[in-house]
Amino acid sequence: MSRSPGRRVVLVGASNLAQGLDLALAETLRRVGPDTRVLAACGRGRSYGLRSSFLARGLPAVLDSGLWRALDAPPHAALLVDIGNDLAYGVEPERVLGWVRETARRLATDRLVIAGLPCAPLERRSPRTLALWARVIFPTRSPDVVRLVAAVRELDRGLADLARELGASRVELDPRWYGADPIHFARSERRAAWSALLASFGEPTHPAGTVPSSVRRSRAEERTLFGIPFGCAQPCWRANGGAELSLY
Repeated sequence: MSRSPGRRVVLVGASNLAQGLDLALAETLRRVGPDTRVLAACGRGRSYGLRSSFLARGLPAVLDSGLWRALDAPPHAALLVDIGNDLAYGVEPERVLGWVRETARRLATDRLVIAGLPCAPLERRSPRTLALWARVIFPTRSPDVVRLVAAVRELDRGLADLARELGASRVELDPRWYGADPIHFARSERRAAWSALLASFGEPTHPAGTVPSSVRRSRAEERTLFGIPFGCAQPCWRANGGAELSLY
């Protein structure tokens, strides 16, 4: 007798999801089941609506990725996090919000989680400190950090309104999750952050097994290196219990 496929879960994000992919995957399996099929779209600098690049690597916009070809039915649950990278590149909050709305529309899941933005970690730092961090995180840009923080706050309000409109769960980002870096979870706080972000997926009653940290180095279905396209068959990781990870 063939084994019935596990539930499918979608995780969408950028650098925080890429850095904590193993923790997010393990937490998902604990809450949804050890045979869950996870479809993730993430990566440093990832955009919901524009093609993005980090160093020599390029990734399609989330809305243009192969995620939608692989997702032929609404997932059991979905998380949207790391929203707002594009603000540093001059994209208006209203446009970013439109991309998130379209992502939610396509997912069409009854269990949608929309994460807020790190307003408090940004606002508690001086403009000079933020300007220094902006040069590190966005080396090709020199954003007006005062306007950037205002745009972050505007988008965060829009995301809160969108969550209420869609009946989605909203997770506020705890300032304690951040260290000196105002937009990335501190290494020591990543486990707590992912536990809170995925709490709406269900109680952690399932054995997750071992998720290796090496999943963070898994390759997406479609990417470019120095402008040269590369592909990678999915799923990119499987566990003995039936869990799968596919990256788009």
